[in-house]
Amino acid sequence: MGPSAFAFRSGGRWSVSTREASPSTTFGLGSLSKPFLSLMTAGLVGEGLLDLDQPLREQAPELLARARPATESSPLTASHLLLHQGGFEGDFYVDIGWSEDGLARFAERLGGLPQLLPPGRAFSYSNSGFGLLGAVVEERGSSSLEDLLQSLVTAPLGLRDTAYVDRWCA
Repeated sequence: MGPSAFAFRSGGRWSVSTREASPSTTFGLGSLSKPFLSLMTAGLVGEGLLDLDQPLREQAPELLARARPATESSPLTASHLLLHQGGFEGDFYVDIGWSEDGLARFAERLGGLPQLLPPGRAFSYSNSGFGLLGAVVEERGSSSLEDLLQSLVTAPLGLRDTAYVDRWCA
């Protein structure tokens, strides 16, 4: 799973050998984690902590200075990332582990990639963009994705069996 991954769980794990699942089986959501990150992003927008259309380098300057020096003519925004229009490699994977600063380290490594297109120019499915968005959400929300998932999404919706992946699956 990528740097932003969540899981549904009730207590058990899927068995690879028998391919059996039970009501207590844990399933990783993979790309279905993107709507959860989108909800966390919306929560921060609602709290006035993030603006979808303001350049990210103005909202998270230190992170973006290391992560993605977007062009002056077309600065990168959260909207670009949500819409898969960041303009950089969409499937950049690097093993960053599960440490507290993992997403920030991922964002820094992403900064070494070339800008392929100006942000907003074209759609290209982007796991990398959502990894960067996760780092921005952590910074702007002043908390970990796990804590933000709980406070902004799962607790208000009563989703007791949904958690950040490293709590149950790692």
